[in-house]
Amino acid sequence: MQCVLKRISERDRPTVMKKSNATKTQSTETITPFDRLVYLAALSIPKSKVCTYGDLAAAIGKKGAARAVGSSLARNPYAPEVPCHRIVRKGGHLAGYQGKTKDLALKKKSKMLATEKVAFKDNGSVRDSSFVGVREIKDKLAKSSKSYLSANRKLEKIIREKSR
Repeated sequence: MQCVLKRISERDRPTVMKKSNATKTQSTETITPFDRLVYLAALSIPKSKVCTYGDLAAAIGKKGAARAVGSSLARNPYAPEVPCHRIVRKGGHLAGYQGKTKDLALKKKSKMLATEKVAFKDNGSVRDSSFVGVREIKDKLAKSSKSYLSANRKLEKIIREKSR
């Protein structure tokens, strides 16, 4: 895990251009090293699987930073390519999606997960069989520099495409 953290430095920060429909001007938003690490970890969660905000925080070496992970994912400008919809509350309950917590956002998140074949309980929470473990996320992040570079290239591609 330390090798991944070392590779994410200030010089790795991409600048993302966002277009505003209202003013037709561009503003820049900087992705912090923490955001980048959260997005890379989210990319390591396979389709049909989910994890909790707390487990994602633990997987990136920031145990207890579940709220910070949630805040980072709420700012995720690359959804759904960076799959923030695969992160849920403790107990499998759905939280917000794209920074919104209203019914429509939760319905959209639920629909996306159902499309990916995530299993739900009768009460609407995610079944235990759909969870990916902290160790699996850590292993994917720290396995080798090749897997890190591959995930990083995927994130860079998403950033470039969304910046157009």
